[in-house]
Amino acid sequence: MVLRILVAGSPPEERLSLAESLQVCLTEAVVKTASLPTAPPDTKLSDFFDAAVCWADSPSQLEAVADLHKRESELPILLVGRDERPEFRTQALSTGIDSYIPLSRGAQAIARNLRLVLDLREARRTLKAQIDRSANLTSEVETLMQAKRKLERETGPLLRKTGAARFLPLIIEEDPNEAFLMVQALEKADIHSPIPILRDSVLALDYMSGRAPYSNRDRFPLPTALILDPVRENASDLELLRWIRGSRSLLHLPVLIITQSERVDQMRERFGFLVNSYLVKNSDPTHIESLLRAATGYWSKFNVAPEVR
Repeated sequence: MVLRILVAGSPPEERLSLAESLQVCLTEAVVKTASLPTAPPDTKLSDFFDAAVCWADSPSQLEAVADLHKRESELPILLVGRDERPEFRTQALSTGIDSYIPLSRGAQAIARNLRLVLDLREARRTLKAQIDRSANLTSEVETLMQAKRKLERETGPLLRKTGAARFLPLIIEEDPNEAFLMVQALEKADIHSPIPILRDSVLALDYMSGRAPYSNRDRFPLPTALILDPVRENASDLELLRWIRGSRSLLHLPVLIITQSERVDQMRERFGFLVNSYLVKNSDPTHIESLLRAATGYWSKFNVAPEVR
């Protein structure tokens, strides 16, 4: 990146000498000289330069630099001069410039200081942009939360009146395609509750018992039904169902097993009375939709069971 540096405000000969010295030190820069300038109307010096090095040895020159800073607040300004007194440096910095360095330090020190000033300005711009983005995101999140609360207020009473709204199944399905079909079928059956889907009964037991990461019941509420598709014999399936039936609060939780017709007897022998319904599916992908529509229609609309707590 080519830096555009303006050297301004000093006597012409000294201004030119300083500019030439800085050009040697800042090989990546283009250094221009001028008396204390003003930008054309509707423009800023910062449109043409990345920083300015201004000369000041007297209060009147400091005042001129201060006026320049007020007009060009976006332009980093490094002040140089012959006066090395601490009180003059304090007075110079009070004008709002970025830094003051005596000429006796040499061009190398002025160039290093100039780079520091530019790096600091860039860091400030980056930080401001990040703060602005964070503020925008915070505002957007708050707007969404307000919309969510409004929607809950408006739809809550209606949802509480419908049995389907109280139907919150937990699906245990290791095949993502089958899980997707189940969710589609439930939506077509007017089951619009958030539907948790877990890939195995080990995770389901963690979910049901409220173990991490499912301890927040606002985010992970207890289901009002369990839909399980046991693809292979797995001890964790039986462990989960026995745990449910051994829990006083979940004793009456409806458990629905989805299986192939040739495995129904095997499922019954294995799970027995731990399961409420055995739903027999075939190889037709659309069959699962009609199957779940019928099953959830009964369990969500007609079955009256104790509330799951």
